[in-house]
Amino acid sequence: MNNARRISRITAYLIDLIIATSIAFSIVIIIIYASRYLNWFLNVFLFFFFDWLVYSIINTITLYFFHGRTIGSYLLHIKIMKTNLAPLSFKNALTKSVAIGLVPLVIVNAIFMLVVKTERTIFDRLSDTIALSWHHH
Repeated sequence: MNNARRISRITAYLIDLIIATSIAFSIVIIIIYASRYLNWFLNVFLFFFFDWLVYSIINTITLYFFHGRTIGSYLLHIKIMKTNLAPLSFKNALTKSVAIGLVPLVIVNAIFMLVVKTERTIFDRLSDTIALSWHHH
């Protein structure tokens, strides 16, 4: 078991984000068609809000109930665990999911990982977790 590589983690994040964004986009489209009185700024805000909300909910549920894996991390053989290698608590899963769902934090995190040259993200530090490369045979 090794630390998961940055490229794998980024790819897993993008897979999870695409899933959440697709669902959020569908919700916003329904809202827009249901009410033609919303202005474009509110539509954009609703899109980002629902994207964050759906991402946070899906990832909290999958991280917690699938023992440290999201859909993207499962596909890339990454497992999120507490730093002491214990399974994630619901609080760890929620903290990580809510924080990583915020786009500005993702940008800050990308810069942080490049500058500090670390495999452990800001989100790992906030949620007291690590991402491990996990090949279960």
